[in-house]
This record gives sequence, structure tokens and C-alpha cells, in this order.
Amino acid sequence: MPTLFIDFETAYTPEISLRKMTLRKYLEKTRVLGMAMAVDDGPVRYHAASELPAVRSHLLAIATDPQWVVVAHNAAFDLRVWRDLCDLPWPVNAFCSLELACAAFPCQPGGYGLRNLAKTLNLGVGEKLEINLIQATKGGLDTALALYCMRDVDLCRAVYNLCWPRICPEERVVARMCMDVRELHFNILPGAVQTAFEDFTTIANEAANEAVEALGDDGQEAFGREGDDVKSVKPISFKDLLRENLGFSTESISFKKLNPEKLRSSPTATKALKAAEQANKALSHKRKVKVFTGITRVDVELGYYRAHTGRFSSPQPGCKGINLHNLAKRNKKVAKAIRSMFSFPDGFCAVRADLANVEYRVEGLLTGCEHTSKLFTADLLADPYLGFGNQATGRIWTKADAIRQLFKACVLGLGYLMSFARFVEELLKSLADPTFGVTLADLEAVVAAQGWAAPNTGYFKGVVTKTRAPLPVAIVAFHMRELFLRMHPEFERFARWLEGTVSRAYGALDGAAAIEAAYKQSNAPDRSLVDLQWAGGLYGPGTKNIRIRCGQWYQPTVTWRDLQMRETEYGVQLCCLHHAKGYRPLTKNVMIENIIQSAARNAICEAQLRLRKMGYPYQLTVHDELMLIGPRNPEWVLEARAALMRVLGPGNDLGWGWSILINPAEINVSHTLWEQDMDKIVPDWWAKLAAGDATMLDKLT
Repeated sequence: MPTLFIDFETAYTPEISLRKMTLRKYLEKTRVLGMAMAVDDGPVRYHAASELPAVRSHLLAIATDPQWVVVAHNAAFDLRVWRDLCDLPWPVNAFCSLELACAAFPCQPGGYGLRNLAKTLNLGVGEKLEINLIQATKGGLDTALALYCMRDVDLCRAVYNLCWPRICPEERVVARMCMDVRELHFNILPGAVQTAFEDFTTIANEAANEAVEALGDDGQEAFGREGDDVKSVKPISFKDLLRENLGFSTESISFKKLNPEKLRSSPTATKALKAAEQANKALSHKRKVKVFTGITRVDVELGYYRAHTGRFSSPQPGCKGINLHNLAKRNKKVAKAIRSMFSFPDGFCAVRADLANVEYRVEGLLTGCEHTSKLFTADLLADPYLGFGNQATGRIWTKADAIRQLFKACVLGLGYLMSFARFVEELLKSLADPTFGVTLADLEAVVAAQGWAAPNTGYFKGVVTKTRAPLPVAIVAFHMRELFLRMHPEFERFARWLEGTVSRAYGALDGAAAIEAAYKQSNAPDRSLVDLQWAGGLYGPGTKNIRIRCGQWYQPTVTWRDLQMRETEYGVQLCCLHHAKGYRPLTKNVMIENIIQSAARNAICEAQLRLRKMGYPYQLTVHDELMLIGPRNPEWVLEARAALMRVLGPGNDLGWGWSILINPAEINVSHTLWEQDMDKIVPDWWAKLAAGDATMLDKLT
């Protein structure tokens, strides 16, 4: 397919900047200074803004021709300029060379800007040129601007040509899907910003009142106010009041940074700190929504392969759409205030499904876990988090109980071989957090009911001393962890095999032979599901690298790059290179977590490919939500629901069996990013819609 490489330069001033605006607001204020383009390996041509009308018909033909591909580096920006400032339709086929580079060269040191890639990938085009865009906007740098823009196209083309052959066809489709959904936008509902302001003000005021109640009569001094409303939390005053009124000394008021046992020992201080955290969150979101003031639309963002394990993300630099992956979800008050602001385009809605404990299911499949297999064979919709919590505590909990979130964190953490000491800290946090409703008396009752005793080991005593945990907490943590490992011995066996194989491959003269030998061991995993591949020299002469094909995906999606033995705070450890954090210890916990998260991502991608073939081009994946976006009519909504059940529900033929599954009863439909269970709003909503009552869609808000 012929490929058009493009790069736009737009007017930039201190006032007109993406640092202060959404992309759409920026595009309203800016103008095109010029555009460079090249077709395939042809010459790069530059067109000043005044010359663009002459080539518009040519660009229009390319945009609408399914045989053409349009490529830009950070295409989320350039294609919005193409559409909004040049009045061109969204291209049928579009790709972002930046995101393709993330997939082709994971953990690239220094990041994925053109300047860095020109150096680290040795593109042979030369370095990215420099220019003062503020001065260029004023004029007088036309020649320099043309050269700057043309060099960017040259580099974009070089990156694309290097990356494209390294990415399998299925990954290319996933990358294209992420670009396709960016064609859409969210509407900002009339009055929604003001409503969000008011909601966040109420949340902050209520939280501040809770904190003041805990701090005492002079607790008002811990908050800055504007009239009757809370404006800020004053950390120094807050800490002084905690010390003077409650005898609680702390260097930080961040709930996450405080010792959980210290929090547990002072429930009143904990209540004040938790309330302050809620107030801070509300005030933070209140400040953030200012960027949406005075605008009616904001762009959809879904970044391809930005995360280390290939998971989707919502990048903001250079695009400034909604960072979907940073929107509150668990905190219902905050989540509703912000998610209710954004609706899908006029005439559109989303049919969405939550993926059911997908990481746990995938880990069970990859490790061949007998317990997991029996669990889901007996009940396809079993809740492994509650199941483990009920068995470990001897109590019956329900999905409505907040403690399920603790069980979920524990199951996932223990699945990644969370240490005993870390598990003690997790239990201490749950005791300190009043939202879980768990008390020390509850844990004492568990110890008594289960007949558990403290093991007489130095390690156990050392953890108790270090964490200052009450004995019942440490006993529960120890025995719950032991119970989990007994129920899932395959998880630990897999992690230990993984750690040993990687270490031996690193130290061997022939890394590939070492991996082949490891797969002949009796405890080796199914290689069709977890395929380690030695890739020595992949990132330069002498580099030692391992790539992993996770699940039944088509190419490796995890890379442990440039393995080295390095000195760390824990002694000499095997480390691998991370693009942003440098060399990090490659522990068995990190290894298994990388593989499981990547395999879960691949399972979701496989489902998305099936759904695309069924006629659903616009898909959003946010955390464990999969949304199909389409016309707001009964036929499409019902068909989309059926498609989700067919592809992901019981009896699916993805090849993952029970490893990825949704509960059909929990599929919902909404007009905004706030989830709505319509059956709870209107009894038998789905049945009435299926019976032909189109007015049911009018009830979407």
C-alpha cells in the first residue's frame, strides 16, 4: 500500500500552548504554519500554509482511498490538525510511528521522541533539527521551519520503515484500531463542568467537616477556605493539629506513605487523614476540570503499546484528550462527578462489559493451575476473590462488602508471590482504612475459628518486629499466604522455573540452548502458552535479551532488555533495562507479573480482533472494561450485547476457554462514561428493549 508520511507545524506562543489547553481548544486558537510530506521513498516536499489549498484535492483523495496509508509521529496530534484545520476527513488507514516504535523496540532508553530515536536506532537520516517555534510563529524563520519540518518527515519515515517489519499483522490491526477510535470525540454535556465543580466542592466540604470533627474545635485551621468552601488542605497545619490534639506525629499526611500499624493504633487520626485524602482528591479534580471550561468537545484518546507490557493507555502530551486510564472508578462519589461530564458523540452510545478477574484466570491457564481449572469448571462465573476470602477467614462475604477489594489485591499479589512481610502490610492497611470495615477483633476471631498459631521461626518474629504488627495480623497473613500457595502450588512453581531459566540463560555461553534445556524439565510450562526466546544482540552487540510470547498471541509482547548483574540496595541482582527507570531488579515477582499482564492484554486483543471482523470498528478498552461504540438504536445495541456475549461469554471459542469471561448479566449500556446498569433503573430494561420498546434508549442520560 502506498504510504504518505506527514508532519504539521502550527503556531505556538506562551498563551497558545497544549500545556494549558485541550487539543481542540488549542486548534481553535492556532493556525498551520506549514506541512511536509513524502510518498513512500520519494522526496520530502514542504508546503507553507498559503500553498496547502493547492494540494488539498490530492490529500483528500488519499484520505478516502482504502489503498493508502497515512503515517505521522505522534499521529494523535497531526491527524487532528489534518481534520480540524485542513478540513480533511480522517484517513481510512492511519498509523502512529511513535506507537509502532513502542511495540517494535520496547523499553527504548530515553523514550520515543524523534530526537532520541534518531540516535538510539541509528536511523541514518541525521539528528532532529532544532528551532524556536515561538520565533517561527512570529515569522522570519521560513527556511529553517521548512528544513525542521522536512527532517521530521524523514525521521518519521525511517522509524516506520524500521518498525513495520518487526510487528506482526495482528498487532498492526490493533494499532490501527487505536487510531480509528481517535476519530471520535466526547461531548461535554451542557452545564456538566459547573455541575462537576459543585459536586467536587460538596465532596471536599463534607470531607473537611469529617476531618475537623476528628481533629477538634480548631481543626478548621487545617484548611484554606474561600467563603464557606474548602480551597486547600494545609499540610503543616494539619500535621501540627494531629500532633497537638491527637498525639499523632507524622512527616506526611499522605495516607499511602504512613505506617499502617501506626494508623491502626490511632483510629481518630486515621479518620482525619482519610478525610483529608478525600478532600485533596476532590480539590485536585476540581482544578483539572477547569481545562474543559467553555468547550463542548474533547478528543478520545487510546494509546497503543505505551505501557511496558503492551497494555493500552491514554497518553496526553501532544494530544490533550481525556486520560481515560486516570479517571476515578472505585471512589464512586468522585468517579460519578467526573465521568458524568463526558458523553459519546450525538447519536452514539457504548455497550460495555467488565472482564471478569481476567488476570487471575489467565495466570491459572498459563501455569496449569488445577484449583483454578476446577473452580471455573464448576462455575464459569465464580468469584475467586470472595472464594479465597471466605475460605481463608471462615466467614461468608459478598460482592457488596468493601473487603472484597482487599481479597482481590491479596489474590493478585499472592499470585505474583507477594512476600509475607508485604502481605502483613496489606492487612495492616485494611485495618487502618475504615472503608473496609475490618477490625482487629475480626482477625482475632479468624485466628480462633481456624485454630491458627504463630510459627516459631526467626523470619516470622523478624517481620512482626519490623512491621510492629499485632500478633493476630501476622498470624492471619502467614496462614492465608500458606493457604493460597497450597491452593495454587503451580503459581510458585512457574515463578521459580521462570527465575531459574532466565538466570541460567543470562549466565550461559549459549542462552538459546539454556532455554531449550529448561523446557525439558518436568516443571516447565506449556511452551505454546509461555514461549521464552533468547534474543542476544537484539539491541546491539553483546546485549543479552529475552523475549516472551505470552498466551497464544502471534508475537512476543514482553522483552527483558539488556540483562545485567548490577549492584542494588538488596545486593547484586539480575536487572533489566526500563526506558524510563533505567536498570531495575528482575525478580521472579516482576517476571510473573509482566507475563500475566501481557497475556491478559493479548487475550483482550484477540477478542477485539474478532469483534472488529464482526463489524465493530470503534472499541475502547479502559482497565478491565471493553466498550463497543456505535449508533444509539435498539438493533445495534442488542446486536453489540450479543456480540460481546458470543466473543467473551460462556462457550467462547477464543482458545482461552474459561480464562477470559464476562458475566452477561453485567453488560450495560450508557451514553456517558459513567456506567449505568439500566436493569436497576428500569426493571427488565433489556427485555423491554428486545421486545421493541425503543423508548428505553431515551432513558440513557
